[in-house]
Amino acid sequence: MTTVINLAYIVSAILFIFGLQMLGRVESARRGNMISAVGMLLAIIATLLLGGLDYVWIIVGLVIGGAIGWWAAVAVKMTQMPEMVALFNGSGGLASMLVGWAEYIRDPNPGVVTSIAIFFAVLVGAVAFTGSIIAWAKLAERMAGKPILFKGQQPVNALIVGGALVLGIIFVITPSTAYPLLLVVIVLSLILGVLAVIPIGGADMPIVISLMNSYSGVAALAAGFVIGNNVLIVAGTLVGASGLITAAPLVAFASAARRLPLSTLGMFQYLAPSLSFLLAVALYGEVFTSVHAVAFGCVWSALALYAWDLWQRAPHVPLPLAGAASELYPPTLEEVPEVEP
Repeated sequence: MTTVINLAYIVSAILFIFGLQMLGRVESARRGNMISAVGMLLAIIATLLLGGLDYVWIIVGLVIGGAIGWWAAVAVKMTQMPEMVALFNGSGGLASMLVGWAEYIRDPNPGVVTSIAIFFAVLVGAVAFTGSIIAWAKLAERMAGKPILFKGQQPVNALIVGGALVLGIIFVITPSTAYPLLLVVIVLSLILGVLAVIPIGGADMPIVISLMNSYSGVAALAAGFVIGNNVLIVAGTLVGASGLITAAPLVAFASAARRLPLSTLGMFQYLAPSLSFLLAVALYGEVFTSVHAVAFGCVWSALALYAWDLWQRAPHVPLPLAGAASELYPPTLEEVPEVEP
């Protein structure tokens, strides 16, 4: 049975890849969506064949989720798809966060690799959840679309990120006695998701949605490592990569237009894997080769150079740690057009 399930997972992954490739063209997008849905159905059926599952709750979840999906497919207009995607991203992040949380409750003394995966599933999943909810609220005009700023916003965000990482390291070292720390990480991550998105204007929400899509994929990837599910790892990797690829040109365009400089929303995409690997090296004895050293040097040098360039371009504003708005970056004297007398 294990062989059959693994083969079904492989077929599902192939269908995901083909479906994702077809989504890149208008004429094949609908067919690609259907192929991806078939792959997900196959993955769900294969997972249900595993033993030790409570099928009562699974049926309840299928009924509720199926009803919501049917309603969304029938009632939501195409012009409302961005808001719907934001909600889907938030749901994926919340699911990954709950998986990591529940797995720790089931086994409060996991191994180092599993502890790292739990931490990132909780951290990234919670950020994706609340960040996507704020993005949905701004797009749906349930809250003001203008940037929400307050004094000391960047230092507050920096303290939250640093505090969550420190607590995460302690959690990985002593997971059996660190359940309160995990709860604090969950709360801090939920707050960080809100603070990371509120300074961004409604016009830039498509960029945020793409990044949150990537974050939900990273969270699913971590959740796949937590429960040892291969298809979840593959699907999370595909979603995370596709979301980043979609967001990259949008971030570049917005940055060139001086609307949204690359902040920790984008930097986190690179910092999280780097920090997780460093934890694996320090705590699990993972081999750190010269190839890793070169890759780390390139990534961190690029981030340092970008941060320095951002600081030079806007010396009157502290380096942003959770998005930025166009109001923070008024045109310089060189950019103001001359007015003829």
